[in-house]
Amino acid sequence: MRRPCPPSPAAPPRSSATSSPPAAWACRAASNRRRSHERGGPMAKILEGVRVLDFSRVAAAPLCTLLLADFGAEVIKVEAPGVGDDSRTLPPLLGKWPYHFTQWNRGKKSVTLDLRKPEARKIALDIAKKSDVIVENFKPGMMKAWGLSYDDVKAVNPRAVYASLSGFGQTGPYSPMMAYDFAVVAMGGLTGMNGEPDKPPMPLPFSVADFHSPLYLTIAILAAIMQQRQTGQGQWIDISMHDTVWYLVGSFAIPKYFAENVVIERTGGENEMAGRGVFKAKDDYIYIGCVSNRQWQTMLKLVGGDELANDPDWAGRKGRRKHRQDADALIDVWLSDKTAEEAMQILLKNRVASGIVKSVDQLLHDTHIAARGMIKEVDQPGVGKLKVIGSPFQHMSGMQYDFNKPAPELGQHNRDVYASILGFDDAKLAQLREQGVI
Repeated sequence: MRRPCPPSPAAPPRSSATSSPPAAWACRAASNRRRSHERGGPMAKILEGVRVLDFSRVAAAPLCTLLLADFGAEVIKVEAPGVGDDSRTLPPLLGKWPYHFTQWNRGKKSVTLDLRKPEARKIALDIAKKSDVIVENFKPGMMKAWGLSYDDVKAVNPRAVYASLSGFGQTGPYSPMMAYDFAVVAMGGLTGMNGEPDKPPMPLPFSVADFHSPLYLTIAILAAIMQQRQTGQGQWIDISMHDTVWYLVGSFAIPKYFAENVVIERTGGENEMAGRGVFKAKDDYIYIGCVSNRQWQTMLKLVGGDELANDPDWAGRKGRRKHRQDADALIDVWLSDKTAEEAMQILLKNRVASGIVKSVDQLLHDTHIAARGMIKEVDQPGVGKLKVIGSPFQHMSGMQYDFNKPAPELGQHNRDVYASILGFDDAKLAQLREQGVI
């Protein structure tokens, strides 16, 4: 039998920064979520009631605040008057709408502030005082120069979670460097691993750091919000795109180096062991990945019969290295009269890991992508139905997930935000516009 929750005191105003949330609020929130779940009805969004002041621009950090908005947070995006986020000019365009900006900023509110002006910085700090989370991805030191650093925000709002995403972090010798995705990926070791061994390293075909680092930023913010609710205190989150790239590379490179004294080099499409890699079937490419010795033995049986599968000279890692070229040639012959789909089904039936190497065009029309809702539609004013990427987080049984929220016009929410949070009237807003502050 569940204990009843204690009586709830009146909630403090959002600007209150000293009191941690009483147990009664947490108890009743959990109770409401539990009752809703038991009824089978939709539950409140996880971050409903959380206000995020978003100074981020372009791709990486805006993808984090997109996730926060999808989880139910109120995200107030701060943009420069007249020009807005840099991604508002990125092609391709649909009418006046830049596709990337629309996809990365749906569901957010847009306000304009010229942070070069002292009055604008004061307004930003006043909103930060009444926000739960602040997100920024400027070059380290920029927010401090504007009087909007973590210390500045903490002085007026100790419970604020302040999240900084930068190319190389707030500390370290690389910290001041100009940071674009391709440079961070190169400096993080990923570019150096990609390509043929006898040719220059190959840049990756997409922005790894820009699309990988927001996940770490989001996870850190969610953890900090949990601590904020438990203690009433905020903290500064320092996420480096370079750290997240090295996390990918180092997780593989460190064991190889310190256990085997092996430095990972470029191998192109080759693998040191047979039975792993991309192979050509009759109509398409397929990736075969014999991970275990059992899978390798099964593969040998498929391509060479029982005699080969039971030959100890071909067994294990040693055999796979020794006979890599011969084994891969046998796999090529086995695949030559099979479609990639036929080969994959045979391999999967025999519990050998494999998958068709699908093109982007195939995935855009893929039945599994459609079934999982990984391409969505948004009603974007001036465009109509706009296809956007779905979210891997949408399949959570206890949370509402609403994709159909358009991206904002530049400064669309100036009146709403400045009036509701700071009490500005129309005369004040007109004055700020005339002064170029908003």
